[in-house]
Amino acid sequence: MAGPEDCKMERNITRDSSKAIAFVKEQSTRNLEAENAKLRGWVNDLQSGMYINCVYCGHRYGPKDEVPTTMADILKKHIEQCPKHPMSDLKTENAKLREAMEAGLEKLASMLRPWKRGSRKRENDK
Repeated sequence: MAGPEDCKMERNITRDSSKAIAFVKEQSTRNLEAENAKLRGWVNDLQSGMYINCVYCGHRYGPKDEVPTTMADILKKHIEQCPKHPMSDLKTENAKLREAMEAGLEKLASMLRPWKRGSRKRENDK
């Protein structure tokens, strides 16, 4: 039969185990983040000596380009503007939808203004 000392000891073990698990998780996360940063730097170094191409339009960035940032960052910026990249179609569609939404909201607001001011009665109120 378990006595009070056994229960106290079990609680201490559980609390200490939770602390140990939290510590290991925190250390693991820090180690993985450091490893990711190291690998990103390695990839950037590798890419700095080679050509990077846009697979959609063929635009090419090379090691002799004067770029103040990594080749990966340059390619990301290009992708945002590339007319042949699928993201370009999404951006165009998004802009059209936003314009339509803003026009619809403006129309709705203009329809509601008279009722808000009380200057116009609804047809049912005649």
